Amino acid sequence: MFQSYVMQKEYVEYDSLAAWEEKNTQGLLIQNDENGGAVYFYFNENSEVGSWIKNKLQDFSLDEVLFQAK
Repeated sequence: MFQSYVMQKEYVEYDSLAAWEEKNTQGLLIQNDENGGAVYFYFNENSEVGSWIKNKLQDFSLDEVLFQAK
């Protein structure tokens, strides 16, 4: 089952994933794939949260993918 979670410091309600993509500045979107075999972290390029995630997961295999609102 496909799921999405948004994490950020302040509560903001988004009408859609496309709205998150357009308005996000320092948040993090976490999604699983439809088969449950992968987890995706989406954040703005060169963001503080992105640097933190990459540092914490440096021992894991990470592939960069573009975000596409579904």
